[in-house]
Amino acid sequence: MNRSHRAAWQLPIGVSRGLWEYATADHIADGYDDYFAFNRLFELDGQVLTRHFHLRDDGPSWVADLGCGTGRALVPLVERGFHGLAVDLSQRMLEIVEEKAHQGDLP
Repeated sequence: MNRSHRAAWQLPIGVSRGLWEYATADHIADGYDDYFAFNRLFELDGQVLTRHFHLRDDGPSWVADLGCGTGRALVPLVERGFHGLAVDLSQRMLEIVEEKAHQGDLP
């Protein structure tokens, strides 16, 4: 069965049919970074993360990015030394995060 076509009772709790179809549409994930590349709100997000997320001195610093998309927020934090956990409804989005991690030689 195609993962995007599920009966209503098979959808995760709290996830509407529309959200599920959006989250499982591979073309959305494949074009996500290009579509939002010049969004000023995303630039602001990056500035806020840089300003407020600091590595701990006493052990590993973990970040769980819920609804991570293609890793727009998580990848820069991992590049700075954080340990990251990517969570998303979209399998394709998670595959893209993994590709970025491999390309950047990230853990």
